[in-house]
Amino acid sequence: MIDKHLIETVKSVLLLSRGQLLRRRVLNTLKSVESRFVLVSDTSLIAPLVAYLQEQMGMMRLFDEMQLTQIGVAVHESLTNAIYHGNLELDSELRQEDESAFYRLAKERLQETRFAARRVHLAATLSAAELRIVISDEGPGFKPSELRDPTDKINMDRIGGRGLLLIRSFMDEVSHSQQGNEITLVKRAS
Repeated sequence: MIDKHLIETVKSVLLLSRGQLLRRRVLNTLKSVESRFVLVSDTSLIAPLVAYLQEQMGMMRLFDEMQLTQIGVAVHESLTNAIYHGNLELDSELRQEDESAFYRLAKERLQETRFAARRVHLAATLSAAELRIVISDEGPGFKPSELRDPTDKINMDRIGGRGLLLIRSFMDEVSHSQQGNEITLVKRAS
């Protein structure tokens, strides 16, 4: 006689397996996903948010593992810029001169109400054709035309600009709002 517990275990495994199969079938019908986040200026939230977005992209199977990593780097850099340079209004020159002073000032500004109250907004739309991410901060913005060219040999040893270089390298389109407090990242499905 077959053990009653064994039969129940086999039934549970079969139900779970069928559930996973049905979930995959449902995910194959997914046509778009839209997510919106409003974050405090806390860089510890960036990695989990990037992981969540990569998971969403992975479900739609539009990008390979390398592309998912590259997109993750671009989003991470964009969020970091929104917090440090946007909401906290920290100048890249300070980081170039004294990195510890840069982070010390960031910590101090997070204690000041006018900086601590600012948020970073992220809107991600994933469709069968592309991924579009818009990240904005509540800082005063900057003039994108005044950014140093990170590919210019004179700027290659500089800390500032490397993030933007990675963002531009990994995404198909990158644009800034006129005010300079919003970046749009686009990656087309291959």
